[in-house]
Amino acid sequence: LEVIRDLLKQIAYLHSVSLKHTSWSTLVADLPHSYYAHTIGNFDETMNFFERQDVDHSRFVHIGKYFSDEYLHSTATETTERLSIPKVLVHGEPYASNIFTKTEGKEQRILSLIDWTEGHSGCFAEDVAKIICWNLNAKERVDNTSSLLEGYHFHLARYYDGDCPFTVDIIQRAYEIFVPFAMVSLCGKVIAGKNKTDQEALIDRAKSLIQHVYAIERVNE
Repeated sequence: LEVIRDLLKQIAYLHSVSLKHTSWSTLVADLPHSYYAHTIGNFDETMNFFERQDVDHSRFVHIGKYFSDEYLHSTATETTERLSIPKVLVHGEPYASNIFTKTEGKEQRILSLIDWTEGHSGCFAEDVAKIICWNLNAKERVDNTSSLLEGYHFHLARYYDGDCPFTVDIIQRAYEIFVPFAMVSLCGKVIAGKNKTDQEALIDRAKSLIQHVYAIERVNE
């Protein structure tokens, strides 16, 4: 959990710098539709896999609309306009295998974040939602999301050194928009590595996100 707090701090620094210095935006483009189609893969394969992992079919009846490249692409590229906020440089792949840590006293701290091949222009909440949803189990996520978002805002405002363009309310709203996005992309990672032997934790996180998004959909019906 403390590593995740530190990762959000480092991502806040990246986002604040990209907000203040925008020359990067002429060099870094949005990701194409084909990238998101690859992320999703085959929906039937994904559904069948998770049903074998004891996920009820009814979950996919309600959340299946999110498993489309159009949804992923529009969420990634249009959310900033929807919320009237500026774009940032998004890392896009902030999960455990791309993180190196070091020990400082009794704590683990971020040493480096690698694999910038999927960096793109977009909404800050894509990184934030993926950091929280991909790297924490269900209980950790539920118990700590509010404090993690507040911590991200604190560091973003501190690094921005001025009137931060994102309020805590905007950060919370944008995070909620990107939770289904994080769910779909995590499911894609699970399917891509389904033959690996160390996938249990990743599968459990994906299952908990499926249930979470399903519950939200039922409430909103």
